[in-house]
Amino acid sequence: MDFMQSLRILRRRWILTTLLLLLALGGAAGAFKKLPHTYISTSTVVLLASQNASKANGGNPFLSFNSSLPLTADVIRRELLDPRTALDLATKGYTAGYLVTDAPDTTGPVLLITVTGHDKAAVEHTLYGVTAEIGTKLLDLQANITPRNQIRVVTLSVTPQAKLSISKLARPLVVILGFGLLLTFAIPLIVDAQISRRRPREAARPSPEARSLPDRDGYDRRQRPPGERPRPRPRPQEHQPAGRDLPVGRDLPPGRAMPPPPGRVPGSQPHRSPQGAE
Repeated sequence: MDFMQSLRILRRRWILTTLLLLLALGGAAGAFKKLPHTYISTSTVVLLASQNASKANGGNPFLSFNSSLPLTADVIRRELLDPRTALDLATKGYTAGYLVTDAPDTTGPVLLITVTGHDKAAVEHTLYGVTAEIGTKLLDLQANITPRNQIRVVTLSVTPQAKLSISKLARPLVVILGFGLLLTFAIPLIVDAQISRRRPREAARPSPEARSLPDRDGYDRRQRPPGERPRPRPRPQEHQPAGRDLPVGRDLPPGRAMPPPPGRVPGSQPHRSPQGAE
């Protein structure tokens, strides 16, 4: 079966095809509403040099990046990913899951905070809590250092509104929609094949009118009582040649012998040729 023949079958069974297509689209729409939606929110922070370390550059911290800042950012990242820190944040009401990573588009001391969850409000609330926790952890590490020598943290960007993650929702939707479209194209082809197989059988089967006609002897099968066996058909009489239509022994009346064949006298012996005669 080629592609064009499949299209002709789908067009011939367009009612079934349309119904299945609507069911597939309706199933995908229902799955979109029923499946849990995943929201995502992000923020980025950067670590800056202390005030005393920035004096060499006129007090500008953005001109004073050194090798110690990326190391400090890595320490802060590990502190935030500690299970004890995550448990402490959850007890404070920041229940959504989060991840702190180094910014992939730079080698500087920039941290990327990503918060995901099914509750949009909880995601937004947790983002602010984790971002603020970075400054808290940095102050705890520099508790015995004067403020002018402490490394500072600045928030570069934050998404106040959590966005719906389409990528995580698209995978199950694609599977459901693809399965529905597969059934949409497969079921009409199967139905058409089954109908095509039944047509020769129905054409060879006698019609109800032919089955209800009387037999040759005039007996109507529809009038046969329940349980009665069908009446056997009479055997056709064979044509016998002339001179051979003699009665059979079982057809003779009682006490009457079978007559001799034509040309013979009763009581005479059959003619035999003399011995040695050719």
